[in-house]
Amino acid sequence: SHDIGGHIFGGRDDELVTRWVQLGVFSPIFRLHSSDSKWNSKEPWLYRSECGKVMSEFMRLRHRMVPFLYTQNVLGSEQDEPLVQPMYWSHPDMEAAYEFQNQYTFGPSLLVAPIVQPRNPVTNFAAVKAWLPAGKRYVDVFTGTVYDGDREIVFYRRLSEYPVLAPEGSITVLDEAAAPANGCANPDAFEAIVVIGQDAKSSNIESVADDDDTNARLSSSSTTCQREMVLRFDQATGTLIAELNDARSWNFTFLSLGSIPSDLRISDDGVDITPTATVTLKPLFESQTQSLRISCKFPTSTPAKHTLTITLGPDPQLGIVDPRPRLEQMIMDFQIDFAIKDRLWDAIKKMREKGLSSCLGTLMAFGLKEGIVEPVLEMLVADRRLFLSA
Repeated sequence: SHDIGGHIFGGRDDELVTRWVQLGVFSPIFRLHSSDSKWNSKEPWLYRSECGKVMSEFMRLRHRMVPFLYTQNVLGSEQDEPLVQPMYWSHPDMEAAYEFQNQYTFGPSLLVAPIVQPRNPVTNFAAVKAWLPAGKRYVDVFTGTVYDGDREIVFYRRLSEYPVLAPEGSITVLDEAAAPANGCANPDAFEAIVVIGQDAKSSNIESVADDDDTNARLSSSSTTCQREMVLRFDQATGTLIAELNDARSWNFTFLSLGSIPSDLRISDDGVDITPTATVTLKPLFESQTQSLRISCKFPTSTPAKHTLTITLGPDPQLGIVDPRPRLEQMIMDFQIDFAIKDRLWDAIKKMREKGLSSCLGTLMAFGLKEGIVEPVLEMLVADRRLFLSA
């Protein structure tokens, strides 16, 4: 862990503290810690309102991550795998894995590229150069943008965003509550973040007090039991199977799957419950693109152990995310002349007509100050499928 905020000495920098909190959220131990000083503090509400709001939101997210953190620490202790790992551990033969020393994986389902530079005052974006390994696509958890792998790329992010990417074939389980209560009680409901595109498997392990629980497994402690739920996704059939152990409700968010499959089917122990499930298209976070969200509630009479099955249809793929809504928001926020905004937006609008390569060439020929065109280019080259659809 680290003393978020620096603990002692230094100076006031609200943006830096906010980025530090975001890094702490994706660290094994999250600890705000400061010396006894009139000027140095750890309470989010003592910082500028923009920063305090972002810090509070990320701290709530950290509390939602308790199921994921608990599970990964249990599995890590059994498998001798730390929660944070440098890129070269899983890619020892790739030179790039050694070059990006700040970048790391957080558990098996998240890749984090920490932001360590301040925002550009003109665009309001901070930048970080990152490397995405080959063999998968990646989805930014906070924006929903889909990125091709096997590349280096510069991410540009607002203060409210952080480069945390989930690869194809990953499942991350959270507490469903937007603001979990104090303490670390087992959740009343769960949110599973699923990224399709490849096979996936994930567990959710929680401590239970009753040693007689029929679904519990013994932990290393003789007085504690742990209950495990297993989630699997089969890419070929587009089927998610969740082996559950009680009647708590589950929400499944399929990141950047921006349409409802026509042959969607949901069953519990073989019984069709599609009509009773709530199926919507909504963002996981405020600045994200639309994702498929399936909410399943079960009657109290549900067996202690039951199997939920969600079928999306054969070989489902991540949606091709239209970058224009985010680009419009970005350009709106740029602190530049309206005439330049018009030129940027006109080039983007003509992308469908003239093709992506023409759009990129036009943008690069503008000769604008560094940091203005680059965030736009990031969005346009994120997913190569955009070339084919333009």
